[in-house]
Amino acid sequence: MSYNKSRKQTRVLYVCFIIMLVTAAILIAVSGTANRSRPKQVPVAPSEQSETGKSDPLNLLPGSDGGEEGKGPAGESKKGAGLIPDEADGENVPDGGDKKAGQDDTAKPETEKTAAEPETVTFVLPADGKVVVSHSLKVPVFSATMNDYRTHAGVDIVSETGGEVRAAADGTVEEIWEDPMMGWSVRVSHAGGFESVYRNLSPDFPEGIGTGASVTAGQTIGAVGGTALIECEDEPHLHFELKLAGEYVDPAEYMAMETVGTEFED
Repeated sequence: MSYNKSRKQTRVLYVCFIIMLVTAAILIAVSGTANRSRPKQVPVAPSEQSETGKSDPLNLLPGSDGGEEGKGPAGESKKGAGLIPDEADGENVPDGGDKKAGQDDTAKPETEKTAAEPETVTFVLPADGKVVVSHSLKVPVFSATMNDYRTHAGVDIVSETGGEVRAAADGTVEEIWEDPMMGWSVRVSHAGGFESVYRNLSPDFPEGIGTGASVTAGQTIGAVGGTALIECEDEPHLHFELKLAGEYVDPAEYMAMETVGTEFED
């Protein structure tokens, strides 16, 4: 009786052991199947972690777009976000800039334009007559009116009272005024930095002649008068001055003038 009971217990132990073995085998099999179906995870180096999208959120690292290392899908170089290499000197320049591939940073700027040469101005005689007193800024000229010697900035062209005074070249009337010493005067600007000044004029001016008026060479702009106080003892004449870049010059060097009397050299 006790023998049979012992055998039954032994049999139960064997069954339990077998059940445990089968259960363990099933668990091992299930675990292996799950492991085989799960993607194998390979450790990723810090520089390659851009594939996860966590350590490289700005897509700054090489190969982050799935192409070759340091290359995009089309093989373009990607040394940094928003940068492309400058083939001339290896420096990076912003994407979308004016620089083109292969452009040389050392390229010389466009040749500066040559400064324009002064315009040529053709002058005509401002009045009919001969020069009785020449231009002289260094040698004093005797003044019959003032009874002394003084420099003479222009030339005196003898003429009759009322004789025509003409523009010496194309230009613009800049000023008409009554000078207390030289009488009624007109100043005309011309191309090339020239200015002509007409003095000892009559106070009556032709219609249309005023400040801002455009005049052409030979156009009548006034008449010879006797309004210059410091030259009133001289015979009727036009006192004519010529300036270049603000400096007095000798009108006889720019137009043909016939001279009477003494000539003075600078």
